[in-house]
Formats: sequence, structure tokens, C-alpha cells
Amino acid sequence: MRLLFPSLLLFFLSFSLFGQNPVVGDFYGDGQVFWVDENNPTQGLLVSVESFQPLVFAGWDSTFIKGTDSWIVFPFYEIQYFIWGPYGFFEGAGNSNIGSGLQNTLDINSEFYDFENIAATQCLEYDEFVAFGENWHLPSKDELETLMNVLNTNFYFSSYLYQQHLGSQIPTWSSTKENPQNAWAYQYPFGMVVTDRLTEGNVIGVKYYDTTIMSLPNTSTPSPKKLDKLVDALGREVNHTTNQILFYIYDDGSVEKKFIVE
Repeated sequence: MRLLFPSLLLFFLSFSLFGQNPVVGDFYGDGQVFWVDENNPTQGLLVSVESFQPLVFAGWDSTFIKGTDSWIVFPFYEIQYFIWGPYGFFEGAGNSNIGSGLQNTLDINSEFYDFENIAATQCLEYDEFVAFGENWHLPSKDELETLMNVLNTNFYFSSYLYQQHLGSQIPTWSSTKENPQNAWAYQYPFGMVVTDRLTEGNVIGVKYYDTTIMSLPNTSTPSPKKLDKLVDALGREVNHTTNQILFYIYDDGSVEKKFIVE
């Protein structure tokens, strides 16, 4: 996992410090805006400016150096891909609308927490390593479709998005299931398609933002909000609030991730 460089963070933060409500294409926090709520322009969705997929060792290669009668041996790496999850029915992760991606992601992680290479879990775990990374999640079907439509018509987003998600036919996962064997994914050039859950696909991280909460510094007094529920990394409601990662979900739709040491 990689941290954003400080200079890059300062550039992103300039939008929070000096800008007003961001528009599609703007950098904001540690992401780039791809959707703005037309009913409330202070809120919207960001896509990560970095890939959530690490490079993994794939073997050794060699090349012959002319004039030296020698070979150079070197390792090569490939992008790691992730499955949506095993087959089977479970409650949750069935919503497709914008605004449901985070809860879907928590539902998937709760169901398949003990399995490896799960796309939703990769998003939640990436939170811990990226500055301003609270609440990155796998997009819902509508969130992913909106993002891909924007990428297909705008060319000023982070380059990895085009190379990794529009430059190959490997599907990019949404967090929305379709049935016990399939879930929704985006596959170039076909668009949104129902895909076998065990297919190895791309992971893309998105998250919600609210300029009245994220603005730095916050010169206005945010409207009061009430805690709606408190869940752990498995999506279970909990009462114990120490020595574990917790998600505070408020009545205005905002979510905060906290880790309190007792």
C-alpha cells in the first residue's frame, strides 16, 4: 500500500482550503469528484487517485546483454485481482442506488471476512494506509456506472483509471449482488454486466464527501447530526467502543471511522 506524497496532498488540500463546492473533475481531499448531488451541491462522490490493487511477484525473467555475453535475471510483477465473493445467499449488498455503496461493502466484508482476495475487503483495508482515506468503499452498481460514464466522456481524471478500468476487458467490481452466483461489474466495452462472483476483477475505491464536514478550516458551524448506529468492520452493530475499528453512521448519511484505544 502507498501513501500519497506530501506535495500531492497539499495540492489536493488547496481545494478544501480555498475552494467552494467542487465540481466534476476537481481534486478534493485525496480523491477526484465524479458525481455531485444536484439537490445538495455540498455533497458528492470521489474516486481514488491511486489504484487499490498492489503489484505482486509473478516470477523471474531474463534478457541477454549484447557485447557482454551475459544475461540479466530480474523479477517481474503483475497487478493483483480480486473476486467479489463465494457463491451463496446472504442478506445485504443488494442495493444499486447512489448512496448505498458503503453499506453494501460492509455487508460483503461481514459475510466473507475470513476469505482472501475479496474486493470489498480490499477497499476497507486500504482505508488504514491512505491519508484522508476514511470510508473508501466498493461503488454500488449505479455509482460505478455513473463513474464509468464520466470517464468515457472526460479525460482529465487520474491516468490509472483509464489504463486499468477502461484499457482492458477485465471487469471492475461493484458492490451490488445480483443473485447467489453473480454480481454487477463494469466490463469494457460492454458496460454494466452480470458477472460470476468468482471472476478475478479490478477494484476501484470511491467515497462520499460533504464540504460542510471536510472543509479545512471549517469556518461555518455544521448543522447538528445524530448518531444513527455504530457498526464494526463486519457491519455488526456494537456497543463496545474501544480497541477496534468502528464506523459511526449518522442520520445525515455521513460516516466516520474511528479507532479508540482504551
